[in-house]
Amino acid sequence: MIFLNLANLFFFVFHGLIIFINLFVWMIPKLHKIHYIVLCATLFSWLVMGYFYGWGYCFLTDWHYGVLRELGYTNLPYSYIKFCLDGILGTDLDPVLVDVGTVTGLLFGVGGAGYNLVKGKI
Repeated sequence: MIFLNLANLFFFVFHGLIIFINLFVWMIPKLHKIHYIVLCATLFSWLVMGYFYGWGYCFLTDWHYGVLRELGYTNLPYSYIKFCLDGILGTDLDPVLVDVGTVTGLLFGVGGAGYNLVKGKI
């Protein structure tokens, strides 16, 4: 049980860091390459792996949800962002609204990476 709780904490922190990197790290010049690599990995998971497992598939969500199920969580939403927001806000947000916001956020990160590529900053 201790291992599962530690794994849950690890995934929560690590996945949160990945989300933060995708959204904002394109603005930090020293970290542009890290942003680009993480963003490419995210797009690979969402699109290439998503072709086989469902669009927007995230292997980190899959692994984290496996831990959460072992801890007794049930009825987990497809979206990890929805899971986090519902937990933080104590509500049940519309999954379509959360998905639109999630894709918009990723496109924001892609736009930042594109800007950095065009400007030769990566």
